[in-house]
Amino acid sequence: MNDRFARAGAIARVDLAHEPDFALGRIEVRPSLRELAGDGFRETIDRRVMQVLVALARAKGKVVSRDDLIESCWDGVIVGDEAINRCISRLRKAAEASGNAFAIETLSRVGYRLKVAHPVSLEVEPKTDAFSAATPVSSSAGTAPVGEIAPPAQINQAALPALTAASHRSGRSLWFSAGAILLAAGIAAAYFGRSTLWPGRPASDAIAANSVAVLPFVNMSGEAARDIVSDGISEELLDELSNDSALRVAARTSSFAFKGKNTDVKQIGRILSVHSVLEGSIREDGEHIRISAQLINTADGFRIWSATYDRQMTGMLPLEDDIARAIAAAITHQILPVSRLSAGRPTSINPTIYRKYLEGQHDFATRDEAGVTRAIVLFQEVTTAQPDFAAGFAALGHALVNHAEDHPDRKELLPQADSALAHALDLDPDNIEALGAKVDMALHQQDWRTAAADAKRMRSISPNSSAVLHEMFRYYQYLGFPDRALEAAEGAALLDPLSIVDHFNVTSALIHIARFGEAVSAAQTALRLAPDQSYLQAVLCTAYAHSGESEKARAIAFLFSKHHDQPDESGCLFDIAVGEGRLDEARTINNAFAAEYPDGPMDAVGFADNYAIMGDAHSAVLWMARAYKLRDSQLFQIPFDRSIPQSVLTDAGWQTLLQQPLFKGWQSAHDRLAGELGTGG
Repeated sequence: MNDRFARAGAIARVDLAHEPDFALGRIEVRPSLRELAGDGFRETIDRRVMQVLVALARAKGKVVSRDDLIESCWDGVIVGDEAINRCISRLRKAAEASGNAFAIETLSRVGYRLKVAHPVSLEVEPKTDAFSAATPVSSSAGTAPVGEIAPPAQINQAALPALTAASHRSGRSLWFSAGAILLAAGIAAAYFGRSTLWPGRPASDAIAANSVAVLPFVNMSGEAARDIVSDGISEELLDELSNDSALRVAARTSSFAFKGKNTDVKQIGRILSVHSVLEGSIREDGEHIRISAQLINTADGFRIWSATYDRQMTGMLPLEDDIARAIAAAITHQILPVSRLSAGRPTSINPTIYRKYLEGQHDFATRDEAGVTRAIVLFQEVTTAQPDFAAGFAALGHALVNHAEDHPDRKELLPQADSALAHALDLDPDNIEALGAKVDMALHQQDWRTAAADAKRMRSISPNSSAVLHEMFRYYQYLGFPDRALEAAEGAALLDPLSIVDHFNVTSALIHIARFGEAVSAAQTALRLAPDQSYLQAVLCTAYAHSGESEKARAIAFLFSKHHDQPDESGCLFDIAVGEGRLDEARTINNAFAAEYPDGPMDAVGFADNYAIMGDAHSAVLWMARAYKLRDSQLFQIPFDRSIPQSVLTDAGWQTLLQQPLFKGWQSAHDRLAGELGTGG
């Protein structure tokens, strides 16, 4: 057996350039090319996703922990849970596209296991690699542990169809659509390894004294499953502090990136740009819980404040408020108003039910199909057992909205979501999660008045919350205020400096208003967090192409070509052609994509935007009409793309479309918001 595969299972580093090919049922895996192929199926996946697949395959049916994946695929560099969740979700989609040749099993709070479906009949060519010693393959169908993987089959490469990639997108059709902005929400991750990552961060004495980061509390109970409780309390404390307008609190994505890492608080202060760090530990003993917390000055590492709390599990919810008040007082040097318990919160909750709620939040954070489905079931159990728990109803509504957006055919989910969110707000009118989910649902349903009312309410409650700024970014983009959207995205990035999605949103907002030079810098910041993400390379290509740096954009296009990423390569070449004024070539590229969807658009708004940028008003209006028929809320953003020539915006066909009922309804909402903001339109 190859020595690399004999070393401690999945712990050995995955080097794709030197990994042997292997088979998963009927599918051949080619790590060096990042390809899955077989039975008329072929797909190229991201480098990191392929590394995770190889690491799982090495384990040969055994469970691989998240820590092992980080060690083998990320070289031990700190990453957030979102990075691993994204890879697992992408592998599951590839498995489904392959005809379920393999599957990824999640063992909650333990890790992942790869299972492979047996081929019905295959002639195989033995190979000297990790899988050559595997158990012979049975001819019966079914799912087997990876210990029974067969060597790769002899596949006729000439018979394979050309790569069509169901995710085709052309140039700016990805970067400017709200769908693309939301796409990144499930990809946010923390990626850093040294203090020089953020050389531009201010010195400690320049950092605002009211800034704080809440690190994940350490679970001292000796059981990994109890991390759910320690993480849940940390998140609740973070939310409570974020609701205080006197404080600037680092967002969860960034602060939780330090979980399990022995990082010096001074370095944390520099990376997150915070004056102090809250850290602590939690120990459970039956129904008793002890929480120790301390606030540390990141400038000198000295303790500002500390306290220990002994409570019963039934008193956890008010305990979180007690701690939040004490920390806020230590930071602001004044006592906050007494009894700042959130409205509608029960004074006690069954510990088993609360644990289910935390488990549901953990599963929902994956944003993959299985995780969201499990979360909905758990939240339904929580709300049934604890009908006075507002957070449970808010989480249920949020998960249902997310599921409905991924499954447009499940229309019955939205009334269920609306009912859950309404009940959450009856119990707690200030619940940010419920308000945010309502805004998201209203924007997609083009219920502009509801979106406006809830967005205003949400911002009045917690203006410094990264969650609120995330939602305000989308709200302003949908309503046609791109400059305000940029401000919100930049505010979220300031609170969450290790969040890929926030820096991606900043980049997208800058490109939307044609500030391409600044977009280059924003995209580069995102790439420092996740150097292997192709969608970040693609948006950087857009910024380069439109800021006069065509050669740098071509280098990215060459990289896509080298990795057989035809959709991103074509999108990059489209942007280069537009940036250099070669509109006939750009039109040829866009036409080739558009021709693949004669009966219905995959991304009608994106194609419309591309044609508009090229000055082709006629084609742009045709694609906008398709988007209008589908009631795609993203189409209202197109007139605010500042790369579109004025001649297109004054075209008769365009003006006729703007007189349609949906546009008129949107225009009224836009004008009302303009009056509130004092922008004049």
